[in-house]
Amino acid sequence: METSIAPEVTSSDHRELKAAAKAEARRGRDEAKAAREQQKADAKQAKLDAKAEARREREETRELATVARAQERADAVAADVELTQIAEVSAADETALSEDLGRDGVEPGRQHRQDARDARRATAAAKTEAKQQARAERNDARAQAAAARSAARAAQVDTHTAQKHDRELEPVDVAAEEESVESPKPVTEVETVQDAAELELEQDSTEPEPEPDPEPDDEKSIEEGDERERREALDLGGKSAKAQAANAKLAARREHREAKESARLERADAKEAARSEKVAQRANKRPDRIVEPPREPKVSFAERRRQKAAGVQTATGDPDRSSGARRAIAATAAALGAIGLICSVTLAVGALMVAIGAGENNAAYDALSSIADALVGPLRDVFTFTGANADDKEALVAWGLGSMGYLLVGLFAQSFLRSRIED
Repeated sequence: METSIAPEVTSSDHRELKAAAKAEARRGRDEAKAAREQQKADAKQAKLDAKAEARREREETRELATVARAQERADAVAADVELTQIAEVSAADETALSEDLGRDGVEPGRQHRQDARDARRATAAAKTEAKQQARAERNDARAQAAAARSAARAAQVDTHTAQKHDRELEPVDVAAEEESVESPKPVTEVETVQDAAELELEQDSTEPEPEPDPEPDDEKSIEEGDERERREALDLGGKSAKAQAANAKLAARREHREAKESARLERADAKEAARSEKVAQRANKRPDRIVEPPREPKVSFAERRRQKAAGVQTATGDPDRSSGARRAIAATAAALGAIGLICSVTLAVGALMVAIGAGENNAAYDALSSIADALVGPLRDVFTFTGANADDKEALVAWGLGSMGYLLVGLFAQSFLRSRIED
């Protein structure tokens, strides 16, 4: 009974010691993390203070430069005004001397001109000295601003170096504490990997606060520090055996996939080259037996008939005679067409007058009816009607049909004769 209780007490004590060691290690990690965060906050505040100081110095430098430029402009304006006044006084003195010389005939001295030249030289020297002094003040202000920027940059570099040193030392101390408290087990490695992942997530999740108007050099150094922190976090996470195995497996898969893709592309290129070679050989072996007819421009039917008629005239050897016959046939066709049209119009007008009842006591209708009866001839007796207006009906039908007949006959005769000309 007693021998069975002792192992249980030992295992429970061991679990309690292990839990206490884990809690102590976790508390140490939390304290280290809090110290790191406090150090980051202090470094950030120092950086902000340095930037504010540099900005204040730059503003003071700008104000000094502005005041110097304004003073320089004022000195230049005063020098110009003084030169103008001296020139006016010199001109007035010369005028007065010339007047005295004109009145008295005495030669004036050169002292006035020498005084004017000395005054101009003194003014130019004062102006040059003012410019040099303003330039020296601007150079001093620029040097002070450059020194302030260099100091801020050095402080920032020192801060980043201290942070990096602390980050390099802290994981080693935590691992040493865990090894001193616990025995080396896989659980410790997993916890270390988890802590590294948590540290990486915390570093990625912490967003930098917006900083007012960073300088180009400060911004570049900040970006370099962030990139360095990300690389260190990635290196810390990649030191574990699982991460290395996963990376090796991914690399092997990538190489295998690339090898398969390259082999597939090579096979496709070889197939395409063989297919092209076969097609070229087949085209060289098989001659083209299809003979295409020569292409000629399209010619209309009338143009072909004219060309045929011209060929016939050339074959007979009498082009003048054939051309005279063509002209005679063309004149006959035109005359027949005109006669048919005139007769058709005459009969149509007569039929219209009969239809509207304009033949009562009309001499023109009498002359037109006699001409229409002569043109119609025996066609008038073909149609017979009964009733009061039988004569008018017979005239209307006979003249209307005669008008259409003359028109059709004239057109047909004209087209027939013209076709004979083309033949």
